[in-house]
Amino acid sequence: MNPNRVRNVFVCVLLSFILVAGGTLFAYGDGGDRFAYPHLDSGAGVYSGLTDEAIIEDLTRPPVNGAEYDGYIVKMADGASTDAELRRMKKFADDTIGDEIAVVDRPEEALKFADAEDIEVIEPNYKLTSFDFPQTDPVDPYYIDPRNHQWGIRYVNAASAWKAGYRGNGVNIAIMDTGIVSGHEDLYSDKILYQYDWVSGDTNAEDDNMHGSMVGGIIAADINNYVPGTANGVGMAGITDQSHLFIHKVLDSRGDGSVSDILYAYNEILESGERIDVINLSLGHEGYLKLEDEIIQKVIDKGIIVVAATGNNGADTDGTANAINYPAGYANVIGVGSVGMNGSVSDFSTKNKSVDVMAPGEFMVGLRYGTRNGYLVNTWERGGLHGTSFAAPVVAAAAVIAKQRDKSIDSGAFLTSLARSSRDAGPSGYDTSYGNGILDIDRLVNYLNTGVIRVTFNANGGQVGTGNKNVWPGGKYGSLPTPTRAKYGFLGWYTNKTGGTKVTSLSTVGSSPLTLYAHWQGGTTLGDLTVGKAKLSPAFSYKKTSYKLTLSKSQASVKITPVKVYKGAKMQIKVGSDKYKTKNSVTVKLNKGKKTTVYVKLSKKGIKTRIYKINIKRKK
Repeated sequence: MNPNRVRNVFVCVLLSFILVAGGTLFAYGDGGDRFAYPHLDSGAGVYSGLTDEAIIEDLTRPPVNGAEYDGYIVKMADGASTDAELRRMKKFADDTIGDEIAVVDRPEEALKFADAEDIEVIEPNYKLTSFDFPQTDPVDPYYIDPRNHQWGIRYVNAASAWKAGYRGNGVNIAIMDTGIVSGHEDLYSDKILYQYDWVSGDTNAEDDNMHGSMVGGIIAADINNYVPGTANGVGMAGITDQSHLFIHKVLDSRGDGSVSDILYAYNEILESGERIDVINLSLGHEGYLKLEDEIIQKVIDKGIIVVAATGNNGADTDGTANAINYPAGYANVIGVGSVGMNGSVSDFSTKNKSVDVMAPGEFMVGLRYGTRNGYLVNTWERGGLHGTSFAAPVVAAAAVIAKQRDKSIDSGAFLTSLARSSRDAGPSGYDTSYGNGILDIDRLVNYLNTGVIRVTFNANGGQVGTGNKNVWPGGKYGSLPTPTRAKYGFLGWYTNKTGGTKVTSLSTVGSSPLTLYAHWQGGTTLGDLTVGKAKLSPAFSYKKTSYKLTLSKSQASVKITPVKVYKGAKMQIKVGSDKYKTKNSVTVKLNKGKKTTVYVKLSKKGIKTRIYKINIKRKK
């Protein structure tokens, strides 16, 4: 493991182990399917006839395409980490990430803190690299120029967002990179709310490479700031200069790192109380990792928009051209490629299905690390700063604008917004070179102001806590509110005040504006009757008490689940001539041609008892 990592232990010394051997993966599924182990007893869930070392070998995934790695990442099976095992894991592993993931030098070391059968997967701790295009000339003071050569920001029409008041106010963006230059004149003092160096293990995330400062400047350099005592403007303009930065240094001075370091950063985001809205990842590696995919999906499930560079291997000649890079290749991550000043895809930009959208990535401008007033500026005569690394923060800033518009916009909704607002390029529609097109912030802002579906909830005689909700096409929508009404049961939300179509999820909403009406039922009664794979006739209504249910020849049983909505009511169920029993559901088994009746009784003191009959028969 990295010898510079500082362990947060209370007493003793660092533990280190020697790298000895890797292992073999059996039947690893594409895109994260579960492993299939040839020595696993069918149905038993345990290995047989294998030593612990052989099981570890089965569980271990080797690196792909000779990719460089730094030890292995071990994931414990769900529920396998007991308190004792967790203590052993923290004692013997090089590092731990949460309660289920450990970092080791070699797979066999996992046996020091866990039984082999309790381990889910062991994957390479791939080395990360930043996706800036290699410089032919050194970055030196001659490249520093205070004039604004930011063609890329003009190209995506960022000024239209500024005029509309969208500069990232109230939005938090995490940048996982080489750190950032501190005390720079183009970053106001309280803009950086958090920083941590996961490479060295301390709270100083100072940039010692240039990459992270470039990215940070593109996103958040101050707009219209001045040299004190003068009327002279300072440096460059960031697209969202009012956003707040959370800096996670996961790459070293050479722009290299390990996947385990970004896992630390993801875990911190998941466990901390700080609300992150957007993550920028101008880095990556080849080779799918199940553990990384799992944790990044947890991050995305929190509503965080994750933006990643797709990589610069589009022009590679070593056989890996256009290979998928991760994290950009994971589902729900917004993958960004690069275009030049003429709007054509950059030669180096990776071209494959991980590309979602394009943005300027050639001759970009950023903050210069190691100074308080320096800049890295595109220089046409001597080459410039190129890479999908510098296209990704342009799109990440657009995600910040979307989050300022509405915090409920998630990755799915943002991708839909990009697909409907970007300028088409290349072949018509989506293609693997240009994705959904080239980012246009002016068109994006217009879409954000018109593409939202406004849903109003009418309690229809009751009370509801929320009066309206924004619904974004393509996103995971929030749950419907539950209204209340004294002595009434809530039947659901419908498109008309009386009658209409029942709406159970906002994902089905397709027109704007839309009003949904609460439907009610009075007295002690059921809210609904749910039956497994069978149809109730007629459709349930609190006014009707008798129903029919017909099973097919092949359906031997049916589960009936009443939903009681009246507070304090007692619900009892019986089948045929059996006695009533207090229960929440009943499963009825029938032979072919047989029939029976299920009775559901609801009672409450002072209110008339209601009995619902469901006559069930099975076809011969």
